[in-house]
Amino acid sequence: YLLKSSQRQTGEVGYNNTINDFMDRLQILLGEPGAENSLDEYTANFFDAIQSLAETPERVSFRESAVDAADTLAREVSTLAGDLQKLRLQADQDIVAAVRIINQELRNLDNLNHSIANAVALGQPTAGLLDEQDMALGKLSEMMNIQTTTQPNGEIHVYAGNGTSIL
Repeated sequence: YLLKSSQRQTGEVGYNNTINDFMDRLQILLGEPGAENSLDEYTANFFDAIQSLAETPERVSFRESAVDAADTLAREVSTLAGDLQKLRLQADQDIVAAVRIINQELRNLDNLNHSIANAVALGQPTAGLLDEQDMALGKLSEMMNIQTTTQPNGEIHVYAGNGTSIL
């Protein structure tokens, strides 16, 4: 029970750490609300310049200020779009790396399952193999939410958090 609970919680922690990391990066891109170089500040400056221009359209300085504010806002939105694209690309790369690690651990678990089943059938000790199995399950649970069931021969079946069999 404790091992399964630990695996479940490890998966949750891994998920929450990943989300937190990307949200922190997103917050950096957007800037702190009210900060001098944040998107909301550029937007507020733009609308303030437009409001000033609307009140006194004949003033050239207000027109120039509105154009400058619009240019700054457009440049910052364009930069933000590029940075968000880079963040998405990084997420894609992180997913590819995680899938590679998951597949490697599943292959390792499959090999361990065969070794454990053979050792049980031959009456050989399995403690070392079971420790390796626990470590592999720990690594796997860091990457995704898993559930496991242990068979009488020592093999372990692994299911994704939604119940889909993956080993």
